[in-house]
Amino acid sequence: MPKALIIIPTYNENKNIADLIPAIFAAVARNEFELEYHILVVDDNSTDGTIDIVEGFSGRLPVFMIKRNKKLGLGTAYVDGFKWALARDYQYIYEMDADWSHDPAYLLPFIRHMQQEQSFCVIGSRFYQWRVSVVNWDIKRLILSLLGHRYVRVILGNMNIYDTTSGFKCFRREAIECLNLNNIRSNGYIFQLELN
Repeated sequence: MPKALIIIPTYNENKNIADLIPAIFAAVARNEFELEYHILVVDDNSTDGTIDIVEGFSGRLPVFMIKRNKKLGLGTAYVDGFKWALARDYQYIYEMDADWSHDPAYLLPFIRHMQQEQSFCVIGSRFYQWRVSVVNWDIKRLILSLLGHRYVRVILGNMNIYDTTSGFKCFRREAIECLNLNNIRSNGYIFQLELN
């Protein structure tokens, strides 16, 4: 059976991860693609019990964890997750945040779109055609993100991506295999720009 992996970087996410993991499995439980879904949590040495919560799921659900010994950042978390996925023959690889800013209900539509359009990547946009859809953000963070996104599109030649800093993505395995993961140097949200 083909497999999909959802990579979730964490650092002190105990308030979110306990509800997010079951919500993800509920969202993908009956999928027409006959995909087996797994979750990989890449944790940066959380001290709030996040690790214990994730380990509690791993005995009964296909939830795995990479425990890192210090806070190494978002970009390296995804690179570690991509390498882990490629070593284990996953056909689809997702990026997803742990803070509920990404709705698990969109996981299956990503695959539908990818298959219909024969694309290698789908990006979940918060700013599609300048319509804003974000939750739990203050106005300063929203304005900074919108302006930064627009600046990047102008500087990089108005690329056809509506949300250049989005961390909600799904890739076909072949897309990740084309990247030289050892050469990715950026971290934090700039990582998303380099990846795009």
